[in-house]
Amino acid sequence: MFGRYRAPILFGLMSLIWGLSWMATATGVRAIPPLFFAGSRFVVAGLLMLALHRARGGALHIDNWPRLWLIALLSSALTNGLMFWAVQYLDSGIGAVMNMSLIPLLLLVVGVLYRQERFTARGLGGIALGFVGLYLLFPPTGPRFADPQALAGAAGIVIGTVCYAWGAIMARPMLVAQPPMLLGGYIALLGGVILMPISLALEPMTNLARLFEPPILAAWLFMVLAASLIAYTAFLALLRDWGPARAGLYSYISPVIAVIAGALFLGERITAIDVLAMAVLLLAAWLAGSGRPGYVAPVQGERP
Repeated sequence: MFGRYRAPILFGLMSLIWGLSWMATATGVRAIPPLFFAGSRFVVAGLLMLALHRARGGALHIDNWPRLWLIALLSSALTNGLMFWAVQYLDSGIGAVMNMSLIPLLLLVVGVLYRQERFTARGLGGIALGFVGLYLLFPPTGPRFADPQALAGAAGIVIGTVCYAWGAIMARPMLVAQPPMLLGGYIALLGGVILMPISLALEPMTNLARLFEPPILAAWLFMVLAASLIAYTAFLALLRDWGPARAGLYSYISPVIAVIAGALFLGERITAIDVLAMAVLLLAAWLAGSGRPGYVAPVQGERP
């Protein structure tokens, strides 16, 4: 339909959606319980992804259920439970840059531990720059360091990204035998199944009716339909047509969109030091993530 412009259009749409998804997440979790917002979104998105896979003639059989449950716990439940919780206390733009820049760094570290990667001078330089970027965002004399909630939010982003990298490395062998749409659907669904009872047990449900307020419902539907189905499907098409390195370039575009959206629509304040820190973090991500044959771009279909 789009001819030669199909791939660039899909890439632009995917980058835009995943950049805006952080604003949608912040809008939702600041109104209703974050684990409920995440869990309900993943249950519905997972079911829709599996239904789409089945409608295309795919089977729903999958191998190694114990490993799949562990991947879902790490990549979906813990990752997104922590990140959705963190965005309550940390600007969505800052969270997006931290998350997307740390993914290549942590994939490298976890991949080395699993003997799927090896350290290089370039990768070690990226890791060192990553620490510099985080220091610039949270200097000991800065206001974020003095704010316990902002520090807790930053810790949630970092720990959640560690869980995602760990789950992604564990998922690589399963992607050899299982279609990505099938695997992604199960990871989202099982992650939601894990999160929902935890939410019902720990979170107050007094504000749950706010889910049906137009801005909150729009944010929830955006995460289900746009972030999971449209952007994830676009990523799979680009992964097939462009390969992981080129398709993964959204990691350097979506954070910029997230920062601009947060500033324009959520009133988030970005300083010159923040801009410098983000540039350092994105450079660190490029150093750690580029030039590695085994590098697989992060898949955001089941995440914020």
